Amino acid sequence: MNTKSGFIYLLFLHFFSFAYSQCASAPAAQTCAVGCTPLTNNANVNSGQTYCYTGSGTLSGINMAGGTIIVCGNLTITSMNYNAGTFYVNSGNSLNFNMGAVNMGNATIVNYGTVTASGNMTMQPVTFYNVGTASTLTVSGQLTLNNNSLLVNNGSLSAGTLLIQTSTAPSLCLGSNSQNSL
Repeated sequence: MNTKSGFIYLLFLHFFSFAYSQCASAPAAQTCAVGCTPLTNNANVNSGQTYCYTGSGTLSGINMAGGTIIVCGNLTITSMNYNAGTFYVNSGNSLNFNMGAVNMGNATIVNYGTVTASGNMTMQPVTFYNVGTASTLTVSGQLTLNNNSLLVNNGSLSAGTLLIQTSTAPSLCLGSNSQNSL
């Protein structure tokens, strides 16, 4: 191989090696430990705070402002302001956004269970980990990835439509166990 073709080969490897990289690893699941603040209606979940939900029911008026919510039950949210923060949905548990449209910003969702949205879901920017084969993300309307959002799917993903409007690659990473219905 001459120097020119060797250089082109190395350049090709550099620019296209990212296309075959593995999906990002998800953070570990979190437990609803003693001392975790119970999540209630109209909670303000601020930076540095951790709230847990262990029951089965419906809440509204949640204000996500940089804190963490851990779901160890079956939670339906009918209204919320999602500016920043992290959701953990543990295995065998569920988080249902039943509010028409879900608009998330500066957020992370780590789903080991089931997450559903009864309408559209817009992520801007959001990192969403659908962690394993038992993890399910279902959006009845349009799922939109904006502003460098990343969706890592190693489970089941279903959406009415998928719209990707982001400049960072990959914005959608399909793992080896990924099952998709779009």
